[in-house]
Amino acid sequence: MICEIINPSDPYTLETNDFVAAAVAIAIVGGGTLGLKCDRTQMSSPILCGSDAWFTEKGITDLAAYVEDP
Repeated sequence: MICEIINPSDPYTLETNDFVAAAVAIAIVGGGTLGLKCDRTQMSSPILCGSDAWFTEKGITDLAAYVEDP
């Protein structure tokens, strides 16, 4: 699926087969200031406020640990 990296400037896209894994990567790269959305699946990850709850809802309580063992 093609996803849009949500950021305040230039548009960027990312192709992934795993939306949650891609959202984790974007959260780490952006330090919480970037999000991810996919129009085809209607999925999106929050920016700043609500991101901790969103990841917890997905079963991810520690981003670094998830990267080590998804």
